[in-house]
Amino acid sequence: MGCPIEDYKWGCLKMMTVQEWTHHLMEVSEGTIQWYPKWNEWETFIANCGKSPNVPLMGTQGCSNYNPILTLRQNGYPIMTPPTEQLITPLELHGQSMQDAKPKSSGATTSYKEWLKPRIKCNGLPFKKIQQDSRTRLIPEIPDPLVVRELEEMLRNAEAERKALKRKLTNTISLQVETQEEETLYNAKRREVELKGQLYGLHRRMDMHMEELLRERSHREAIETKENLALNEIAEEHRRAEEKEQKTRATIAEL
Repeated sequence: MGCPIEDYKWGCLKMMTVQEWTHHLMEVSEGTIQWYPKWNEWETFIANCGKSPNVPLMGTQGCSNYNPILTLRQNGYPIMTPPTEQLITPLELHGQSMQDAKPKSSGATTSYKEWLKPRIKCNGLPFKKIQQDSRTRLIPEIPDPLVVRELEEMLRNAEAERKALKRKLTNTISLQVETQEEETLYNAKRREVELKGQLYGLHRRMDMHMEELLRERSHREAIETKENLALNEIAEEHRRAEEKEQKTRATIAEL
């Protein structure tokens, strides 16, 4: 029969295979490790025991000790400066300076990262760096004040450049719009002149056509007048001939 407390403690952990644990440990970084629980935010912690830089932990089955540097990290204080060789030598750790701890954070400083790079080159890593899971919660790092100032200066320069480009773009757009308006106005005036010319030509042709129609109408009326006069003359001659014939018949009848 197992211990119920141990069963409860291990029941909260996700059971993974060797490959899953290997992959999980390979992708961890200072931002993915939960160094200390939020409820365990201590202002002070034990860094030594008398003159000994290690703190003994007494138990029922023996005695052990813990690393003050690691305790500093687990209590939420960043490693503000890279540790010296003396501090990372086993059983010769001097942790007095850690009592003057900086504000808590889970991020590594720039100086620590710069110190870590040559250490990695010198000692190497047992595995290649792999891409972190995007779903993993990353804890923000403490930015270096110098880097922050440089980034702020770059941001101000970028903002000034953006405003200058915006003004230049606005001026260019205004000039382009003005040029387009002038070109549109010129094209409209030219089109108006062309339409006026076409309208004048159309009126001219209409006038000529009307004059031709009037001439044809006058000519036709003159012809009709002549025809009417000729018909009237023929009718008058026919009437005179009938009257002459009637007189002749009357004369013959009298005889």
